[in-house]
Amino acid sequence: MRAQHRQYCPVVIVDEFRTSCICYYCLQETQLVRSRRLKGQAIRIVRVHGAVECTNHDCIAAKGRYTIRPRDAHASAVIGLSGLATLTRPAPLAPFQRTFVPELNTNNTSAIPGSTFMSPTSTQKQGQLPTASGLVW
Repeated sequence: MRAQHRQYCPVVIVDEFRTSCICYYCLQETQLVRSRRLKGQAIRIVRVHGAVECTNHDCIAAKGRYTIRPRDAHASAVIGLSGLATLTRPAPLAPFQRTFVPELNTNNTSAIPGSTFMSPTSTQKQGQLPTASGLVW
């Protein structure tokens, strides 16, 4: 089947490791959305298994008020991002490597060591979203 698909487009085998728990925009950890539910006479906080939320306050999605996304659609977009990175880089992006250990510093929005991925450029004003020219792969 791969040979048939290769006739029309490039085919990449992608490892799905950590694709459902990484934010598409900042490559930081996400968590399941929590919601308050009334059970009997008590209000309980439950996890919503169909949605994820980025916990990075510096994420461009958070600044655009788009932190909660459907889990499956988000994971498929992250798989696509991982596949694209596989085509353009010799190794997978750091958050998708099985040996990756996340940093405890949540202010760091760079998931690629030594790069300025999703970091504001020197000409960018505080609070302004990065443009395509401000992203470095």
